[in-house]
Amino acid sequence: MNFTKKGVTILCLIIAISIGVAYAATEPKPVLYGQAFDGLNPADGATVTVYPQAVPLDTLTDTVGATGNTGISSWWKINLANLQTNVQNGNIVVVGLTNGVKETSRTYTVDESDGAVLINLNLDPDFQDNDNDGFNGDVDCNDNDPSVNPNANEVCDSVDNDCNDGVDEGLQFTFYQDSDLDEFGNANAPQNACVQPEGYAGNDDDCDDTDNGINPNAEEICGDGIDQDCDGSDDECPFSAQFQIYDGWTSFALPYKPAGIDNSQEIGQAIMDYTGLVCTVVMRFDGPTQLMQDDILLIEDDPSFSLIGTEGYFINCDGPGLFIYQGTLWE
Repeated sequence: MNFTKKGVTILCLIIAISIGVAYAATEPKPVLYGQAFDGLNPADGATVTVYPQAVPLDTLTDTVGATGNTGISSWWKINLANLQTNVQNGNIVVVGLTNGVKETSRTYTVDESDGAVLINLNLDPDFQDNDNDGFNGDVDCNDNDPSVNPNANEVCDSVDNDCNDGVDEGLQFTFYQDSDLDEFGNANAPQNACVQPEGYAGNDDDCDDTDNGINPNAEEICGDGIDQDCDGSDDECPFSAQFQIYDGWTSFALPYKPAGIDNSQEIGQAIMDYTGLVCTVVMRFDGPTQLMQDDILLIEDDPSFSLIGTEGYFINCDGPGLFIYQGTLWE
């Protein structure tokens, strides 16, 4: 007899429904049944083995096809009531298929209200649906996880949930390492992630990720050779000044505020760095109070005083030199 493909499908459906209805109504334990194939070909002659996972030696078998319990090509059937073990709700039953060369297995969790349970088996991995998500192994990129298949929504979990080969596609963004925690990232240290990792920023605008005083929001200090605001260059100061340093004590004034220098420690160090001299003391003469404030250099935790442009200063150095600096108007 010649059947069309549609006719064969309808016939198989009728058989499945008939078996399911018959056993659901009469048997005290679920009946497991279904079709077994090797690819597209019926696996007639192959053996189906069923046993409780907890008791592997309590085994039931059936031969697929005409010589088996159903007498119909590709079909098999095993009644769990024939097990010696009285399986209960929640027990796991292993269902295996082998033709002596290939094999596959599935599990079924017992629900005594099921009556009859349809379990289709296939010896070819490309035709197996081990996770029962409706997709065989030829298109399912993880046939052991029902949440992974071509119809799944991609979620941010470093897994290709929708089997299109882009892990977390459309969900990841590029973040940049923010070692100095100033909320500006290093363009040379990117990382893709769905949410911002700790220690990373959503931009790559930091030009020095080791100094949190250097970033696009920082105030530029003119003339110090550092690009504090990451605009690509150090701003030139609008004013410059110089004064002679003598061997021993030198008096000087600061007509402009030196760029990046705020206190006596910093002016003393700047003079030493520029001239190469060793200076030991910076003093300030406070005109209104007629008092002297002093600062001994090169000693940790020296008392230091803020620079003021209207005051007079003294410094003691071990030789002569010329100090030139750039600055801005005193505020």
